[in-house]
Formats: sequence, C-alpha cells, structure tokens
Amino acid sequence: MTEKETKTAEVRLSNGRLAVAITALGAELLSLRSEVSGQEYLWQGDPYYWSGRATNLFPVCGRFDGGSYSLDGQDYEMMIHGFAKEEIFQVRQDGERAASFALEENETTLRHWPRRFRYEIGYRLAEADEAGASRLEITSTVTNRDSRPLYFAIGGHPGFNIPLEEGLAFEDYRITFPAPERVQAVVLAESKLDSGERVDYALGEGHAIPLRHELFDEDGIFLSGTGGRARIEAAGSSRSVTVDYPGFDWLGIWQAAGKKSPYICIEPWTAMCGRHETHEALETMPGLVELAPGATRSWTWAITITE
Repeated sequence: MTEKETKTAEVRLSNGRLAVAITALGAELLSLRSEVSGQEYLWQGDPYYWSGRATNLFPVCGRFDGGSYSLDGQDYEMMIHGFAKEEIFQVRQDGERAASFALEENETTLRHWPRRFRYEIGYRLAEADEAGASRLEITSTVTNRDSRPLYFAIGGHPGFNIPLEEGLAFEDYRITFPAPERVQAVVLAESKLDSGERVDYALGEGHAIPLRHELFDEDGIFLSGTGGRARIEAAGSSRSVTVDYPGFDWLGIWQAAGKKSPYICIEPWTAMCGRHETHEALETMPGLVELAPGATRSWTWAITITE
C-alpha cells in the first residue's frame, strides 16, 4: 500500500445502529452516521468553516507563545494541538465494533518532542440500547518508552453538525451540563493564549449554554468544573449528542469565528494551552501529565448519539 493509500484508508465499525469511519491519518474519526435515520452527526470538514472533523490532540492541547517551548533546557517548535494529527498510525481492527490505532516516536516526532513513547487510540462501539442510544468509546493510552519522564497533554476535538433536523436553527440548540458546583472560564489574552486569569461562568436555566454564533467571535470557551458531561440538544427534538469526559479537567467549546458555522466542537482537554508571554518549560507547565519511565496511563471519553 502506498503512503497516499495508507493516509486515505478507512476503518469502518458498526453496531447495527451507528456506523463509524476512522482514518489512519491522525487516527481521526471521519463519520458518525445513524444507520436508522441516515443522519450524519459528525462535522464533515468543509474547509470554508473548518477542515477538521475530530482531531486527536497530542502531546499538547492548544498552542505555545511563539510556537515553541523548552524541555531539558533546549527549545523545540510545536505546532498547534501537537503532531499526532499529522502522523500515520498503525491500525488493528478487532471485529465489527472495535479498532485501535498506535503511534510511536519517529524522526519527525523526535524533532518536536525528544521522547520515546507509544500513543494508542482505541475506538469501541457499545451495543445499541433499546432506547435508541449508541455509544462510541474513545480510549487514549500513553506509554513512556523513554528513560526520562514524559510531560504531555491529550485531548479530543470532535465537531458536531448543527442543526440535526430540518426546521431547526443553530440558535435552537443548547449545551447542558450536570448540576456543577462551580464552573470557571479561562480568560484568553489577545494572542488567544491563556492569560492565567479565571472567572466564574454563569450557566443559563437548566445548567445550559444557549448557543449563538456571537459566543465565539473572539475564540472558544474553555471551562472547568462542568461535571464531566456535555449534551447538545434542542427543545422538541429527539436527536441529541452527549460527550462524557471523566478525568479531563477542561472542556473547550469552539467554532470558527465570524462565519456562522453550522457545527460546534466539544473538546475534552487534560490541560490548557500555553500562557501569554510565557516561554513554557514542560517540566513546570501547569496541568501537564508527568509519566515516569516505563509507566502507562489511559483516559476514556465517549460520544452517545440518541434519536
């Protein structure tokens, strides 16, 4: 198989109710389509708005000031959201409902992040339930193959089509959360980096954020304390998307600014981006995971489609 064929190759999963497609390039989810209604729930990457669909973020979430950071006293360049999205993963399919994708260090990754590692992403479709809900579980596992600690973040960046039914508008939807104790938002600097400031974020009735495009005129909304679950729903509609993200400290909510984009991204992150006017050292950057040599750690988040 040629490199081009490998990049465009797709793995397909199904549980009889939900059909899933994933590509080896970035181990990115390409489609979440109902086999009952034919509805496509995942954003399909129209480049006018945003060419991504469900980017996997590793080994950083967001960007650094100046596009670089330091590790072991040396500076390295790092692209926004890390290099995993541009790498071809090794693929293993396990039946009709599960597949895994693996990436290890190579010449390119070592130029940007001088560590030996294994990063695996497993996709598993649960059995469809009688209520019409289908759940896709995404498990990210990082193993430290180096003799030195790993410092990193992981995250998801799936976009979901809105509206999900004819006759509804973007503004008919809202994002609801469990009853949280205290939701806080990151104040972004003009550079779209973390200013370091946190403010309380007031949710609307029903612990919800009513959606409107103007919310994203500056950039995304980044929240902590959301209770590990976010649901996209509209009054009077049976179709909803729920993202569960236990173990992730941050949730990003984003769409491309100024375009009235017909999608919304729900992004679980383990750490925030770099800070404004700060040349981050990974060893001291707040929120990063520190993984000892030989250690392994996993995170699971999930997308549930209800019709």
